[in-house]
Amino acid sequence: MHAEASYDFDWDALYSALGEPEAAPDNSDRERLAFALAAVFDYILSVDLGDKAAPDSITSRTIALAWTIAPARFGNASIRRLAKRMGLSAAHLSTKSADAGRKFGISNQFKGHDWRNSKVTT
Repeated sequence: MHAEASYDFDWDALYSALGEPEAAPDNSDRERLAFALAAVFDYILSVDLGDKAAPDSITSRTIALAWTIAPARFGNASIRRLAKRMGLSAAHLSTKSADAGRKFGISNQFKGHDWRNSKVTT
């Protein structure tokens, strides 16, 4: 809880300068965040955890989703350049990115030219 601003001290400016929110998130904000995070984890972890390739699948899904949401995290590299830089298959990472985009209804500036995006239905 924030102190009330007074004439002699600007508490709001202090909280702002420290990166503190003006108001704590309410329960509905927390519930929406928990729901969204659960959907992300469900997507990332929807692999056969007993399969020896599970860690690679989880890694690919995580990277593809992160790239789809914000390619800037990876220096705005295309999915092919990112795959090459990480030693991954470009086709595999591209497929995972397309899956993530369809699942969450997101795209980015690099995905607009992909002919598969217009032909795939969920």
